[in-house]
Amino acid sequence: MSRRIMSLIVALLVISEAVGQSPGNDKPTFTRFIGPQTMLFIHYRAGELLQIPVVQSIIASVPGGKEQMVKAIRNDLGINVDDVDTVTMYIDQLVIVDGRPQPPRSPYALLTTTKNLDFASIRRTMGTNQKTIQTGKYELTIRAKHALFRLDDHSALLFPDTGGKDFETLKNELPARLASLEAGANVPERWKQIISIAGNQKHSFFMGFQISAELSKLAEEQFKTAPPMAARFQALIKVESGYVAMNYIPGQAEDCHFKSVMQFRDAPSAKAGLDAIKFGLATGRVAINSLPKKEAPRNLENFWAFAAGYAKKQLDLIKPEQHENEVIITYQMNSREFVPVLTLAIEKVRYAADKMLSGSNMRQLMIAMHNYHNDYNQLPPVMSLKEGKPLHSWRIHLLPYVEQDNLYRQLRLDEPWDSEHNKKVFESNPMPKIFEHPLKKDGANKMTYYQVFYRSAGAKQPAGFRLGVKLTLGQLTVKDGTGNTVAMVENGKPVLWYMPEDIEFDAATGFPKLTSIWPGKRMQVALFDASIHTIKHDLDEATWKALVTWNGGEQIDWSKIEE
Repeated sequence: MSRRIMSLIVALLVISEAVGQSPGNDKPTFTRFIGPQTMLFIHYRAGELLQIPVVQSIIASVPGGKEQMVKAIRNDLGINVDDVDTVTMYIDQLVIVDGRPQPPRSPYALLTTTKNLDFASIRRTMGTNQKTIQTGKYELTIRAKHALFRLDDHSALLFPDTGGKDFETLKNELPARLASLEAGANVPERWKQIISIAGNQKHSFFMGFQISAELSKLAEEQFKTAPPMAARFQALIKVESGYVAMNYIPGQAEDCHFKSVMQFRDAPSAKAGLDAIKFGLATGRVAINSLPKKEAPRNLENFWAFAAGYAKKQLDLIKPEQHENEVIITYQMNSREFVPVLTLAIEKVRYAADKMLSGSNMRQLMIAMHNYHNDYNQLPPVMSLKEGKPLHSWRIHLLPYVEQDNLYRQLRLDEPWDSEHNKKVFESNPMPKIFEHPLKKDGANKMTYYQVFYRSAGAKQPAGFRLGVKLTLGQLTVKDGTGNTVAMVENGKPVLWYMPEDIEFDAATGFPKLTSIWPGKRMQVALFDASIHTIKHDLDEATWKALVTWNGGEQIDWSKIEE
């Protein structure tokens, strides 16, 4: 729950549309909680960020878009997003004991609004198991894992994770922590300068940080065993404090202006830090130059080639320089040019996640087949038969092995899959998630893309499952082996998940036409040993036959067919 709340706080940073400072305040209130104990703080002027095309693209990529995020924040935090003025997140310094970092304190966040906060609504979202007390001039509400200080009608300090401590402990500990946050004593002079810049200059985004001597020393120890390439960046751990600021200037071609300042102990340390940054930029250029140079269509297949040209241009715009003990980096970016790169990158990440989940589904189905084999000394029939007519698919016989025993017990296995009773059962129950392909999400249509190969009883050469004939893992290991024989594929032509229909193949005839559901000519296959491979789906017929038959004795060179 605490992780979800923190993620919602992050969402608040970019989707609220209010701009400006809280009513009645002449200067920002967020700096009052920045002190010597603060390692990092992040402050956003949320309304400005929402105007940036890149931010709009990120929000649009979230399932449900802004509307879904607004709803989640209202339901989980009790806050109307459009009333939010600013959000600031704070992270305290790590405590190092005997060279080991201790568990960090939970981050905390300050919310300010343009309208009165509805604290009654906020408390309702915290549930019934909560207590509210007055602690000096503030009101404190504590629930199992998080707590909320009401600072005034327009601001609240939220602790999303209280470490599971009991109420009696927290009612004393949290007010003391808040008092220490507000004290602001013994702040290093350099840290004061950064806090002053954050509070007195208006930035769309501001992140300030300071590195404790203990943490710097711990990093030095880690670098002693770092590889040579990483050691080139060791000078950067000498940074004592700094900030990153961004201003959005709508209407300009380069509409996002970044400035990063890193403060070192002295000028020689800053010079070494500058050299490390220049080395990193040069290394980046070398890496980019190793990528394809040709102009490529903007699609997933050519993502790296497309992104390389953009990245090279951006690296040339990064300008690092030294001023005494500071390294200052400036960078001006055209956010509109970044949108297509970001959109494609998000799509690629989703593609990778969908591929991983689909592979997991296939692996679990194959493991279920092995468990079925343990119970019945044979693999599930590709389709059970009665008087030569199909009754049920292998997917039905695996239901008890994929946590669907309740659905399995509702079926009449001695009746065909499309009998009046069984059709009612299938129509009134959702398709089990394991049969839903994450890329297609055809669960509502009850279509699956996971299919196995089988041969008819009269076919001569064994291939895949055998219709009406028992198949064991022992039979598969005689020649080709379970690790060289394909059992299941993601076929681009889906079937009803409960229908006894798969890919019939007779090795004596031509190989059936397969299609891919992925971008490019590839598909995932599951072998009989439950391993998953990604291969080109348009392999030649001889190779496909070698993969699907299980007694031909062929040697498969996976390096030539695997993606």
